[in-house]
Amino acid sequence: MLQPPNDYSSYHIICREFGTGKSSLIKKVSKEIGSGIIYVDVPPYIKDFGKAFGRALNFRFEENITFSKQLIRKIGCAETQQTSSCNFDNANRLTHMNKEILEVLQDDAKDSADSHSYIVVFVSGETIVPKLMISRSSWSQAKLPPMEIGEITKDESMLYLIEKRSIDEEIAKNLYELVGGRFIDLCKVADFISSGESFNDLKEQILLNVEVRLNLAYLNEGQKYHKPGKLAINAILSSKEISIKKFKNYFEHEEEVCTKVLSANVFAYHPSRGTVSFQSKSVEYYIQVNSGTFINLIE
Repeated sequence: MLQPPNDYSSYHIICREFGTGKSSLIKKVSKEIGSGIIYVDVPPYIKDFGKAFGRALNFRFEENITFSKQLIRKIGCAETQQTSSCNFDNANRLTHMNKEILEVLQDDAKDSADSHSYIVVFVSGETIVPKLMISRSSWSQAKLPPMEIGEITKDESMLYLIEKRSIDEEIAKNLYELVGGRFIDLCKVADFISSGESFNDLKEQILLNVEVRLNLAYLNEGQKYHKPGKLAINAILSSKEISIKKFKNYFEHEEEVCTKVLSANVFAYHPSRGTVSFQSKSVEYYIQVNSGTFINLIE
């Protein structure tokens, strides 16, 4: 992907939730390849993006000219550097600061793919990026389906916890049931247990975090989307994943509502399959613990 053949004519989108190793993978491969790879880590604030992009292309943005105009003018610098790929990590942050910038980058990704000059890779910690891109004409040159980086397996998780972190096997099993194979979560819970804290204290913290996310999505008992949320939850418990169409049907096809609920990280949308699942093992664990509130709703 980062060293495409000369006649390659698509740009790439990599997405999955935080903690699955997207950024680490891209950084590692970019460093190993070295020459011809531009890596831009999109910062949380728009005022810092020009600096990050400028460092990658070795030029300074001018304060008295709008950023988007400078971006259009200067983005061609990548071609003059004999670039094989330009990678935008944490591209989802652009949707929260200035969607116009994301549109400029997407248009350039299409143009550069058409001209075989270089390949653009968007790495997103949220699925909102492909959802925004799909409505634009530049989507025609995107490599489909978007690539998703998943969790590590149960065996790999247990190997890490037991062999690498010296955690008791029984506790390791409980940790996996609590957080699943999201590597960053496994690291955090291993650190917590290794520091001498108890599993019950850890479980309480994680369940509280899930409850906060359910509140943000208005899915808890007495909140606006509790009933349609229960329908979606029960359907996912039965089949692990449901189609995005079925998910939207529970929320009466209100696009804004679906986007709001999905953005709270209770559910995860998988663009490569067009399905929705729980965002993490922790969410499913919380649902099971609070089964009286969320399970067995008669449709």
